[in-house]
Amino acid sequence: MPGRAPASATVARALAPRLALLLLAVVVARIGRLAEHRLPDPVGDALGGVLAAALVAVLVLVVRPGMHPLAAGLTGFGLCAAVELLGLTPLPGRSPSGGPPSPRCSTLPSPRRPCSGPRWAPPSAGRRASPSCAPSPGAGARGLAAIPRGRYGDRMSTSTDARDRLVAAAQEMFAAQGVGATSPRQVLAASGVGQGSLYHHFPTKHDLAAAAVGATVESALTAARRDLEGTAPALDRVVAYVERPRDALAGCKVGRLTSDQAVMDDDGLRDVVTAYFVRLLDVVATTLREAGLADDAARDRAHAAVAIVQGGYVLARATGDPEAMQAAVRGFVTLLTDLPDDRHTDPTQETM
Repeated sequence: MPGRAPASATVARALAPRLALLLLAVVVARIGRLAEHRLPDPVGDALGGVLAAALVAVLVLVVRPGMHPLAAGLTGFGLCAAVELLGLTPLPGRSPSGGPPSPRCSTLPSPRRPCSGPRWAPPSAGRRASPSCAPSPGAGARGLAAIPRGRYGDRMSTSTDARDRLVAAAQEMFAAQGVGATSPRQVLAASGVGQGSLYHHFPTKHDLAAAAVGATVESALTAARRDLEGTAPALDRVVAYVERPRDALAGCKVGRLTSDQAVMDDDGLRDVVTAYFVRLLDVVATTLREAGLADDAARDRAHAAVAIVQGGYVLARATGDPEAMQAAVRGFVTLLTDLPDDRHTDPTQETM
């Protein structure tokens, strides 16, 4: 009908600005997501916050097209500031029980990223967790307490600091609840760094796991080498290694990884754990050879030394008594000092 054409044109002209603003909102949201998850702190946080406020301003203009753009912008920043001050914006990955609020107005949706490694998910409700993997009471709490939580406090000054903070948080959480039950978002909440740093340094869950497990292995091997490599008598160094004070009830951070199905099902992570024990056995065996043991005897006693430490952790956790580990170590040290039959003999030193 001839009278409807002008009405349609009027509606189209009225809707065109709003549709354009909605398209602009989509573009701003997309840019904000990329900035937040690809740029390191503090650039990603700052730019993500500004774009979030701009997105709110654009949406305000969609609802109130007659509003001055400057007023809409101030409204956007004001709404973001109110959300931050009231603590209404949760940190991505925040558990229902609570956690540190994000200091950035996070109106932008968080992207779902694929996992190139094993899926990390808590055990299903119907399946009991393995006792060897379950954290002991308070296990991990002391380590996690040492990591300042939230992002209002100690901010990361450099990209390297942010990476180290993420790795340290992941190590503590893996020790407390296992790799399979830990998500990157939980690590993010514990580390206190921005979400942009997480995806900047570790684009996938597997990348974060590989870095944290690798750091745990290297730290443990370095500690062992401090005991086993030196100028003291060789047997004294082996004794120092097995007698080193350990938190028996917490368990070995590397040994417990062998009971984590997410680690053992992943070729890369499993190889890192395997390499740790192979290298540790080599260092212990080398030290025992310095004490005069034949190769086979040194290798056997190296396996016994490592097994005593690992088994001591298991006994202590199973009985709830750290003395169980100390008793196992004392028994091994007593046997270790009985070496005459296994030493190399020099024919020139034999007496008639």
